[in-house]
Amino acid sequence: MQHIFQEIKQSPESQDIDSLLSGSFGEFTSVAYEAAASKFAVIDIKNCNFSFPLWSSFLEKYGTLHSSQIHVGLGWALCETQSFNTSFLDTLDSIWRWRVLDGYGYYSGLFLRRESIRKQTTPSFITGDDFHAFNQGLGRSLWYLSQGEPDRLVRALNLFDAARKEDLWRGVGLAATYVGSVENKQLDELKKEAESFFVQFKCGALLAIAGRQKAEQPTENSSQIAKYLSLENPELVKMVSSKSSSFRTLLQGIEGQL
Repeated sequence: MQHIFQEIKQSPESQDIDSLLSGSFGEFTSVAYEAAASKFAVIDIKNCNFSFPLWSSFLEKYGTLHSSQIHVGLGWALCETQSFNTSFLDTLDSIWRWRVLDGYGYYSGLFLRRESIRKQTTPSFITGDDFHAFNQGLGRSLWYLSQGEPDRLVRALNLFDAARKEDLWRGVGLAATYVGSVENKQLDELKKEAESFFVQFKCGALLAIAGRQKAEQPTENSSQIAKYLSLENPELVKMVSSKSSSFRTLLQGIEGQL
């Protein structure tokens, strides 16, 4: 991945990035687009250009398959640079704003653990639905930090107030399903530990399944998880991309059907 970052830094408009991104990332190709998007956004931020022309150009070129990951990458960049200019976020539809703040929360959990996990602080500009999106991304980071071990995951989740756990568990479901290598035995354990929040776990899994289908990168394990969770109904997957003025409200509607 580092050679992609170097290429972007040296020549952000280079056509060679095409071949780099479509290289040997296999089922995690979308993650390469996520990381690349963050670097384009960082360049825009360092140029004090908060209309994000480089990032927007990247989105226009690759958004058909990887729009979710590209928006998450913008969230990485905002957190990495601690940029609190939210005017651009105000121009985004709710679904994409959610993805950006999910990325912000994810990056916070991985790289700002003292603040976001130990002290459980949230940037002051993150309020309303943004707070729930941030929590979802933070939940994704907890799955990675726990290395997929349910006991470690639950210890981390128990640090947080119950009011945040719906979003955190949704993030866990998203991360576990996207990354894969989760067997039914682990899912049984996660179902037991999640208890009343398992519906949010299932919703997160649905987000991952929908994202993989859009990026044309389904995997055998994601299909196995979909079967275990009874998420094979294509109408459920379609709901993830439904038009809504509030993506949180849409997710709550989906959870009501799970």
